[in-house]
Amino acid sequence: MLLFKRVNILVVDDESGVRSILSCRISRSRHQVTTAIDGSEALRCVARAKTPFELIITDHQMPGMSGCEFVRQLREICLAGKVIVFSAHVSAEDERRYHDLDVKKMLVKSGGFGELIGIVDSLGKLSPEGRKFYWLQHGTALSRGGDRPVPPDDDDRGF
Repeated sequence: MLLFKRVNILVVDDESGVRSILSCRISRSRHQVTTAIDGSEALRCVARAKTPFELIITDHQMPGMSGCEFVRQLREICLAGKVIVFSAHVSAEDERRYHDLDVKKMLVKSGGFGELIGIVDSLGKLSPEGRKFYWLQHGTALSRGGDRPVPPDDDDRGF
């Protein structure tokens, strides 16, 4: 039994191939994925979402509204979720702007796909608090590998 938290993720990119690859790969990680072609559509997705997005992955260079403008508008409507900029190129000035908007991760498309997927995959793992809650509810603790329940021992009391 694998304990997993399903995460609601929004992917924003004007390139259909990038949206498709990210959506397909993220869905295989059992997360809920919504895609948007640009910042305007993404803002509509955020407004309509029944469950808030816990992660937004956005391109920087998009027609109509840049990723930076999109994130600025997100922050104006008080969205404090995690944002990753996944783009072919971001200038040093744009990096500073993103930093000012509390974007902590910027990845280059040509080499950052593996790191991006690693981040997404890690989002679904339960925290120590989640494991403790599971133990309290089910009377078992998770094994060291996190994939099967085992009877609690002295080490499990420190969750």
